[in-house]
Amino acid sequence: MSEKSENKLGFLKIGLMYIGLLLSVVATFLGTIHFFKGQLVMALIITLVLTLGIYFLLDQLIRKRAELHKNSTYNRNLSLLLYSLYLALALPLSYFTIHGFNVELNVKNQVKNQYGNVRVELDQINDASTKQTNKLIEHVDINLQNFMANKNYSKLETIYNLDKDVLKGDEKQIRSSKKEGIRSDLNSKFEKINQEYKTSILKSLENIAKWNLFELHNAMAVVDSQMPMLKNKIEALYLAEATKYEFTPTITLPSSKREFELSNPLQLLSQNGAYALLLIGLLQHFLLLAPLFLTTSDKVYKSRKVGGGIEL
Repeated sequence: MSEKSENKLGFLKIGLMYIGLLLSVVATFLGTIHFFKGQLVMALIITLVLTLGIYFLLDQLIRKRAELHKNSTYNRNLSLLLYSLYLALALPLSYFTIHGFNVELNVKNQVKNQYGNVRVELDQINDASTKQTNKLIEHVDINLQNFMANKNYSKLETIYNLDKDVLKGDEKQIRSSKKEGIRSDLNSKFEKINQEYKTSILKSLENIAKWNLFELHNAMAVVDSQMPMLKNKIEALYLAEATKYEFTPTITLPSSKREFELSNPLQLLSQNGAYALLLIGLLQHFLLLAPLFLTTSDKVYKSRKVGGGIEL
């Protein structure tokens, strides 16, 4: 083989290895950021340890390849040590790589769609609350008419805070004023609860929709924790108001459960039947080991360096 051809082959092999390293860095980071639930520092540390460790071992294997083929106890032991260390790093590297690809290719849209439905739930909560308020006001109107017609001053005073002096006025106007007061007070309480949670929920939904990796897992946790709290507080509000006005509440708020354990790679792989992604792990290590696989055993290495300490 001519020197020019050897140079091209050498650059090809090293190029493939660096493509494998780039693939490993990106995919491993994606896998670790999901595995550690958005803990950026931990994801960066694991990514750097694995990829730099792999790079160092590849550098040593390529540098010492000719020596390792010499039949001696030292060379056999050194070769075994280097390949064992490579395997020890290769397994978690591929584990996180496959997890990163699985989440981005298969789980990402599922997460976006299910959390996108939370906006619909918020609208349904508003609709259900409005209907419940209207039912309560209808009940109040009927009760006021009955109590006034029967001159049940005890109920009118204890429940509606209407004493005899107030009841001397126009009954229709009294009922209208009392109903609007109750409606306004109830809407105010509802809005206070709604805003207490809705702002953070909507902001979290926006981060999920944008797939903001640095905020994604915290956003999912916020939505999953605050949506039940919002529903429970609204239900408690209407129960308290219904009890106050001797009304049976019928409010039913939508409830959905989202189960995305992004920190469980094996479970997600099984759920999505994404076993074909295992081929990515094989491709990854084919690229990383290209300088070794694509070199004949009788190849004599020259001392010229091609960046990063890798010798050809």
